Amino acid sequence: MFTGRVLSQNDIEQFIELGWVKVPQAFEREAALKAQNFLWKQLEKRGVERLDRTTWTEPMLRLNENYDTEEFRPCDSERLSDAIEDLVGTGRWVGRGIPNRWG
Repeated sequence: MFTGRVLSQNDIEQFIELGWVKVPQAFEREAALKAQNFLWKQLEKRGVERLDRTTWTEPMLRLNENYDTEEFRPCDSERLSDAIEDLVGTGRWVGRGIPNRWG
């Protein structure tokens, strides 16, 4: 049976099936909101308005932004790193120890 540092076997199975998993307490809510606001500012530069869903129609593959910012650094937690390693395997995640490589 899988024993991860953060995620359970059920979490892993959900990630495989749905492509996402919730990681409670990965970082503080305030930090997430600051990062979210930063992202919306970047999207607004590309014509995507936060409060106007009709502007959310064009797919974007990437924003090409630097996430090593004061808004994102607090989200780069050990708990999040451990959850990512639970998904990809211990020692296999190249972002561990590199600030905000996870994007």
